Amino acid sequence: MKNNKRFIHILSGPIIGAGVALVLPGIFSIQARIALGIMTLMLFWWITRPVHLAVTALIPLVINSIYEMIPMKSMLEDYFNPTVLLILGASILTATWTIQGLDRRVALKSLSSLGMSVNKQVAIFFMISLVMSAFMPNMVVVAALCPIAFSLVQFSGSGTDTKVSFVFLLSIAWGTGLGGFGTPMGGAMNLVVISNIEAFTGREFLYWQWVVNAFPYILILAGITLVYLLGIKKESKMLPGTKEHYAGQLSAIGKISQGEIYALVLFSAAVIISFARPLYKDVLPGLTPPYVFLIIGVLAFFIRTGNKKQLIDWKQADQKVNWGLMILFAGGIALGGLIVDTGAATALAGFISDSSSSAILPLIALASATGMFLANTSSNTAACAITIPLVVSVSQGLGINPILPVFITAAACNSAFVLPTSIRAVPVGFGLDSGYMFRKGIVINLLIYAALVISGYIAYMLMG
Repeated sequence: MKNNKRFIHILSGPIIGAGVALVLPGIFSIQARIALGIMTLMLFWWITRPVHLAVTALIPLVINSIYEMIPMKSMLEDYFNPTVLLILGASILTATWTIQGLDRRVALKSLSSLGMSVNKQVAIFFMISLVMSAFMPNMVVVAALCPIAFSLVQFSGSGTDTKVSFVFLLSIAWGTGLGGFGTPMGGAMNLVVISNIEAFTGREFLYWQWVVNAFPYILILAGITLVYLLGIKKESKMLPGTKEHYAGQLSAIGKISQGEIYALVLFSAAVIISFARPLYKDVLPGLTPPYVFLIIGVLAFFIRTGNKKQLIDWKQADQKVNWGLMILFAGGIALGGLIVDTGAATALAGFISDSSSSAILPLIALASATGMFLANTSSNTAACAITIPLVVSVSQGLGINPILPVFITAAACNSAFVLPTSIRAVPVGFGLDSGYMFRKGIVINLLIYAALVISGYIAYMLMG
């Protein structure tokens, strides 16, 4: 019976994808139709999982080798995106945590200090992710926090396949995604928005102006998301054990070892150096966060601990590093590149210009929907790069100051909660079920979409 279901899912994916490609209107080129069909196929297989997620992530490469929709060189560059190197470096560094026992120490410290309430832990993970991602690369934040959440559930005895672990990982992914909108330092997508605003106004758009404009939406969206996360039904409201029990376990493992110190210092150094990039980017322009993490990850193989053993050796790395995660992440980037480079994204975004030429509400509604869709299927940066110029253009045509609709659209482009693409591939690599994320993500995306459209329209009416 199980094999029959798997066969049905394998067969249904291409049929559904082909159906989508055939029914799309004439504004989509044949390449764009195939790209959106591939996206539908991958989405279906990521949810039903008839094959491993990483296998599905290779579909763009396989199909593009048969029918070249975009230059193969461009697609291969997506699969070898520098951010994949960041994941590799971060995976090596977090593997040293497991090998040296640092993950256990951090988990026990969290359990003995913060208590056993599942919702309290969820709120803490969400808020830490939200704040950190406002100032640091989103991938760095997710790579740092997911291993901690995984270890916390593992060492509490809850198991790694429960809804508790799922919600912990969701809180990190969703908090990080929203937090990136908080300041211009949150990511390249925000710089795209700023450049368009400056082109319209003809003057510099200061960072404090961004915070002032973005803060109300961050407050609203973060509030809705946190309430939703806390309201998700969990298998238990409390983690097993007591604070005293885990405090005793923490005491029993003794003082922190030299290996643990090295593991902590190396990862912290990678995070700090990445965060401090503005201080050295003119001197070392090529030393971006992915290469920082890779360099320090390689360095870990050369360090020996107090017992004269390597901090990590290749055999251990081969077992501990999640290679499938890197393929999954790269496949998500390749899918996004396919949708953008075939013109599918531009054709979809063109609906904004065609459908919102008479009022502010259609503009906000369509721009937000398009931004969310593109952010889920490609990246926040690509979503902003495609939708923001159109929003500015349409706003000018309507005689509207574009600042308000631009920020609403930018918030939508930072509200991607559904697919295991971009940063969301990392929690999936740590055990978050992609189907579970899809089901919960659809709901919160709809809630956030409604909140953005309503609050944006109210803000416009108050300003008018």
